[in-house]
Amino acid sequence: MTRVKTIPITKRALLQRINRALNKEDRQLKKAVGARLQQNVGEYYVVDLRLNAVAMLDVDPVELARKLDVLQPWERVAS
Repeated sequence: MTRVKTIPITKRALLQRINRALNKEDRQLKKAVGARLQQNVGEYYVVDLRLNAVAMLDVDPVELARKLDVLQPWERVAS
């Protein structure tokens, strides 16, 4: 039985990949700064830059990256 090797990538690299993909749709992934904002929108959220409004709340960056095909099956986010 062969074991699939995974390549670690940094969280920063993951966020940059996501934002490059979202930029084509005039959107951007942001990290909430401050307890109150994080309570309202979650740790990560997506902003629609054309409307200047929150497009997605409480986003999991790894799930979003897989959905956008910017994180390959052999890659994992380093802790």
